[in-house]
Amino acid sequence: MNTNSRCTKTFILTMLACAACNMAWAQQANKQYLQEAYPASWVAMEVGEKPDSTNVWIRNGHTITLDGNETFKGIMIEQGAALNSDADARAESRYQLRSVGSGLGILNNGTFGSTTGTKDGIDLLITPSTKVFTILGTGKTTIASIRPEKANNGLTLNISQDISLNGNNVTFSAIPVIGNTSLTDNITFNIEAGKTVKIISPNGELNGITGTGPGGRYTYNVNGTLDVSATNTVQNLAPFKTTPASVLTFNIKGTLKFGSSLNIGSPGDFETGKLALNVLNGGVADAIATNTLTFGYNYFSTNGTGVLKRRVNNTDVIFPVGLGTIGPIALKSTAAFVDIAVSVKNEFDVPLPNTFKVVYKQWTISPANGNPIAVSLVMRPVWSIHDVGSYFDSSLPISLLWREPGQTTWNDKAATLTGKGTLTSPFIAFATGITNFGIFAIQNSSTNLNTNSVVTLYPNPTARTVNVIFPETTTDGTLSITSYKGGQMLKTNVRKGSTSWTYDVAAWENGIYFLHMETGDKVTALKFIKQ
Repeated sequence: MNTNSRCTKTFILTMLACAACNMAWAQQANKQYLQEAYPASWVAMEVGEKPDSTNVWIRNGHTITLDGNETFKGIMIEQGAALNSDADARAESRYQLRSVGSGLGILNNGTFGSTTGTKDGIDLLITPSTKVFTILGTGKTTIASIRPEKANNGLTLNISQDISLNGNNVTFSAIPVIGNTSLTDNITFNIEAGKTVKIISPNGELNGITGTGPGGRYTYNVNGTLDVSATNTVQNLAPFKTTPASVLTFNIKGTLKFGSSLNIGSPGDFETGKLALNVLNGGVADAIATNTLTFGYNYFSTNGTGVLKRRVNNTDVIFPVGLGTIGPIALKSTAAFVDIAVSVKNEFDVPLPNTFKVVYKQWTISPANGNPIAVSLVMRPVWSIHDVGSYFDSSLPISLLWREPGQTTWNDKAATLTGKGTLTSPFIAFATGITNFGIFAIQNSSTNLNTNSVVTLYPNPTARTVNVIFPETTTDGTLSITSYKGGQMLKTNVRKGSTSWTYDVAAWENGIYFLHMETGDKVTALKFIKQ
C-alpha cells in the first residue's frame, strides 16, 4: 500500500457533479455511477502518486504513471489528464490495475493508457468483489488487456467507450485467468451500440483457450463492434472441454470482425460445453479476413437479417451457418475473389412448387458490401435428414432453386447429390454456373408424388405407438430414431421383404424425434412428435 500524503486528503466534490452535467453520460449505468461515487469518497491525485484502493480523480493537466500493481474502486480521468504505465503492452512484464470493493468503474474523458504504442502496459483485472463495472467517457483508452481476475458468479462489464487493446496473448476475455474459473461463473460483457473494442496487437487473443478446468456461463453481447481483424494468432471461441453444463455465448447484434485464423470447434467430443454464436437481426459476423476457419459441428446461427461474411476464391470456402440445425454452404468463385454474405433459415419466404419434397433450408447469398457485382459461383449446400420434407427422396434427381430478392418466381437448375444425411456423411448438393446472387433452396426435380415409393408414419403426433408403412424392401437395411437433443433412442434392422414396422414409444419423453431408414441406396427421413 502506498503511504503518501494523498491518503489523508478528502474532497467534497460538489464541482464533480457540475462537471458531470456537461459530459453527456446520462445512461442509467452512468447515473448510478455518479450517485455512488460522490461527494466525499473521491481523492484527487497529484503527479507522482498512485491509485490505492480508493476512488481516484485525475485532474486536467495531471499524468499518473503506474510503476507497479495497484488497486482502485473507481477512476475519473478529466479531459487533459492521463493514467498510463511505465511498461509497454507487448512487453512480458506489465502492471495490473485491479478493481476492489464495489468497483464503480472508469470514467475516462482524457487518456487511459497511451495511444503512442508505449506506456500502455496496463492489465485491467476485475476482481470477484465487483459485480457491475462500467467504462465510459469521451476520452481515449489503449491498454494491454481486460478480463476477470478470478471466478465471479454475477459480473456485468459495460463498455460505453471506444477501447483499443495492444497486449499479446489473451487481451479481451469474459473467462477469468485460466485456473481461476468455476462452475458457478456467470459473467457478461456488453459492448454498447456505436462503440468499438479493438484488439490491435497481431498476437492478441479474444476469449482464449478455455482449458480442461471447470467452467460456467460466459456471454458477450456485441451491440457495437468487436474487432479482432488485425490478429494473426488463432482466435479460439471454444467451450470448456470437461464441463458439459458450461455455455459460451456470443450475441452479435452489431459487428464481430475476425482475424486470419478462427476456431469455433469443440475441443473434444460431444460431452463438452456449449457454444452459441447468435448472429441476431441486423448483426454481422465478419470473417472476410479469415483464411483458416475450423468449425467442427458448431456454426453461426443466423437470425433475421444476420449474416456471416467471408471472402470467396477459386477453392471451396465454407460458410458454417445454421438455425436449429447446421446448414453450411460451400462456395467457390470461378472468377475473381469476391466478398459474400450468407444467411440461412428453415422456412421459405415464397413457397416452393412442392413443400413436401424439399429441404427445409433457405440460403440467402448476397455481395458483402451490398453493391451488385458480376459473379460465377459453384455451390455446395449441406443438410441432414432432419431437414427434409416428408416425401423428399434422395434417390431421385434434385434441383437447386433460386430467385432474386423481391421476386416470387423460383428458377430451376439441375444439381447432383451425395451423402446419406448423417452427421458424418451429410447430404451435399452440387451445382455450377451460378451467375446470380439471391435466395436458394433444394427440391426433388420431379414434384409429382410417386405413391408406390411413399413411406408413411402414423399417428403423428403419437402418445404410444409409431407405425411405419413402406414399399417392400429389396435388401436388408437399418432403421434408427434420434431425439431432438441428438441422442440415439434405438437402432434396429429392417429385413429384406418388409413392408411395415411398429414400435411402442409410450415411455419416451415428450418431444420431437427423427426416424431414419436406410435400405440399399434409398434413405428416408421422417419427423414425428411424442406427446
